[in-house]
Amino acid sequence: MEKQEDLKQYVIEIVEKQIAENSPEITSITFERLTALGYKPEGAKIKIAAILVEEMYESMLTGTFDDESYSERLEKVK
Repeated sequence: MEKQEDLKQYVIEIVEKQIAENSPEITSITFERLTALGYKPEGAKIKIAAILVEEMYESMLTGTFDDESYSERLEKVK
């Protein structure tokens, strides 16, 4: 269980870095939109992190990270 929590924390830190650096910008936009919809900041980060993990998995299969797919999925998250 500890390793699972470590992995979760690591991915959340990636999301926090994306938000802090506004790179990619869609991460910050999505975070702001989700918190405006009523999500607590941690919940919004978890939703973003879940998409990031799925995109990371796809990149392991294809060998490249699809920024466009990541952006499109973040635009749709509710």
